[in-house]
Amino acid sequence: MTGRWVSSLLTVSLLLGMGSLSPWVEAQTALAQERMSEREVMKLLEQGTQQTRQGRPVQAIQTFERALEAARQLQDRELEASALLRIGYNYDLIGQRQKALELFEQALILFRESNNRLAEATTLNNIGMMYHALGKRTEALNYFNQALPMRREVGNQTEEAATLNNIGFVYHTLGNRTEALNYFNQALPIFREVGDRSGEATTLNNIGLVYEALGNPTEALNYYNQALPIFREVGDRSGEAATLNNIGLVYNALGNRTEALNYYSQAFPIMREEGDRSGEAATLNNIALVYYSLGNRTQALNYFNQALLIRREVGDRSGEANTLNNMGLVYNALGNRAEALNYFNQALPIMREVGDRSGEANTLNNMGLVYNALGDRTQALNYYNQALLIRREVGDRTGEATTLNNIGAVYNALGNWTQALDYFNKALPIRREVGDRSGEATTLHNIGAVYDDLGNRTEALNYYNQALPIWLEVGDPFEEARTLNNIGTVYDALGNHTEALNYYNQALPITQAVGDRAGEAATLTNIGGVYYALGNQIEALNYFNQALPIRREVGDRSGEATTLNNIGLVYNALGNRTEALNYYNQALPIMQEVGDRSGEARTLNNIGLVYYSLGNRTQAFKYFNQALPIRQEVGDRSGEARTLSNMGLVYRDTNQPDKAITYWEDSLNILLSLRSELQKEFRETFLQTNRGPTVALVDILIDQNQPQRAFEWANRVTTYELADYNRLIGVRVANPEAQAALDDWNEQSQQLQALRQQLQDNFSTALVDQMRDLEAQVLQQAETLANTYPEVAELFEIQPEDLSQLQTILPPGNRCLTTRSPHKYPKRSQHDRPLSPQPRQSQR
Repeated sequence: MTGRWVSSLLTVSLLLGMGSLSPWVEAQTALAQERMSEREVMKLLEQGTQQTRQGRPVQAIQTFERALEAARQLQDRELEASALLRIGYNYDLIGQRQKALELFEQALILFRESNNRLAEATTLNNIGMMYHALGKRTEALNYFNQALPMRREVGNQTEEAATLNNIGFVYHTLGNRTEALNYFNQALPIFREVGDRSGEATTLNNIGLVYEALGNPTEALNYYNQALPIFREVGDRSGEAATLNNIGLVYNALGNRTEALNYYSQAFPIMREEGDRSGEAATLNNIALVYYSLGNRTQALNYFNQALLIRREVGDRSGEANTLNNMGLVYNALGNRAEALNYFNQALPIMREVGDRSGEANTLNNMGLVYNALGDRTQALNYYNQALLIRREVGDRTGEATTLNNIGAVYNALGNWTQALDYFNKALPIRREVGDRSGEATTLHNIGAVYDDLGNRTEALNYYNQALPIWLEVGDPFEEARTLNNIGTVYDALGNHTEALNYYNQALPITQAVGDRAGEAATLTNIGGVYYALGNQIEALNYFNQALPIRREVGDRSGEATTLNNIGLVYNALGNRTEALNYYNQALPIMQEVGDRSGEARTLNNIGLVYYSLGNRTQAFKYFNQALPIRQEVGDRSGEARTLSNMGLVYRDTNQPDKAITYWEDSLNILLSLRSELQKEFRETFLQTNRGPTVALVDILIDQNQPQRAFEWANRVTTYELADYNRLIGVRVANPEAQAALDDWNEQSQQLQALRQQLQDNFSTALVDQMRDLEAQVLQQAETLANTYPEVAELFEIQPEDLSQLQTILPPGNRCLTTRSPHKYPKRSQHDRPLSPQPRQSQR
């Protein structure tokens, strides 16, 4: 009944100041003095500029295209270039970055022809911004670094500072916060020196963004609060609204939803007043995120739908994809996987159309989340691996760490804990490198979850206790509550129910204080699980019944099914089979509706156990038989082993021992396969946790007078204490890293053999000492190999051929059996425990 957490990536629309795109240039002043037709063109440019400022980019494009045609008829190359810049600027506003890039590149050629260095620098700057928006950070830096010396050459300090600001923003996006602050701190004194108050405010805003990303909300608020009065002083209403919006984002991240809504509510009317429809949509999007965080999915969808209409109205394709992506995440959180995929599949082609590689990676990542939740691990890995390639391609280190983390979560769900730890341990140093404290805490949390699954509670607590102070440091009460909750689950698993309740009771008031209704319901569920384990079914029902209406209130269909399933478990434990079936049969169609195949299989398995308890073996087998192919389909090997074992029970009780033996052997072969993926230190605990099928199989084999098979299984389902390291000589394994280590060991081993031969030919005390030192090294290296690589540990496990050799040295008629439990295999030891969320996956 361990409660773990899934969090999803919500692409937050930040209204950022990145320096001016400067779509109009100095050349216009001279043109205004020429003939009337040129002045008419200028008027068109002014009209289009006004439409741009009013948040009407589509109309602005139409106006500028008229101006462009007139400029071409006049054969005025600079006026033509100016119009191209303005058209490109508005295509950027509607998310068509590739089109904007093409127009800027046309303008660049014209400005170079006329040797207009200032305009050339402006256009290089704008091209850099397009590459940045397209996720091509290296190309963006290339163009900004071409623009910077030109702006210094012409002595335009304001534009120099703008380009420094933009370079800083690229480094911020790449996760290189130190370099970002370096460039922002170069830009800030220049803006102050030239008295550019608007540029100063923009840079203060951007420094705030860096500190927010570094997990330092106090410093972020400090800079935002410096920027805000300057925007107000210079009358920059758009900048004021953007900063109010960003302050709202900080309070949202801090868990202060009321204050977040307060700032968004200040930003929203300013954007309407300014006619900034794009900004209005962004703020609606952010308000939706607050309601999402509060667990109010209905309100979240309401605001996302308002944002979506505006983004479609103004032709903002990039923003449209962003909001579609967020709506997919809401439906995923609601457990409606089909609808989530519907929205992600609408977002993905738009991201590709506008060339937003980072957005494409985000959406692919989120689709991986859905398939993982559906139990389709193969598809989840497919989407995560597509996202990972793009994130590496665009240099998104933060996103790379996120996806590595999520791949680790898939392997954890598959029971492949070695691979899970491998990916989490790849993600962790990246998160530390980029200064992502929240991401660091998430991955520490997930590593703790793996050790928890492995039964290594000490290490689980170690990692959870590393994560907890980071959540406190970054001021994230949501995650603090979640980690407290998971520490509680460790103590629960250790049988220390008092300490488990202590942590759950610390988590519960935090979830209630921050309005995390979904977290509150999960913690209530876990408290109910403790009382269930203590045998206090009345109190367990009390807590499950508190959780259920909250799950329904926030529209969490998946959580609702989980709680219904758990209530069914309680009634089954109370011996009220009818009521147990009632709740399981309410849970089952919801799990089928939301596409939760793993949950569906668990509930089918539990229904089968009720019928088994009622003595109705036919119905029990029917439900086990429905659960089995689903568990095989979703790759739940541990669950498959449990259901096979339960089917073995039915066959045993219906006097079909041969089939019972087959099913139990199949169950144990899966468990041995899972053991083969574990490092040595986890193997004994794993086998103890899953010993039920072994006891049942050995019992029935003895009853069936098959002592040899009983002997084999009793010995195979143990783990070694002493290792014969000669087994490592000359072996080949699939893991290249393990093979390289084995090759090195074999080389050392050959040196040892050569020394032994040399000692036989020419004995000396010095050679003896040398041989003993090398022998100790070889033995220690072999032990390290066995502890590090599951493939090597597996070489030492008892195999059937080893038992055959052992049997030959025993006196005739004797059998060697390991000590077994005197009791029969417990009938209900293979039920599924109370369900709770899957291992937590963090997103950016």
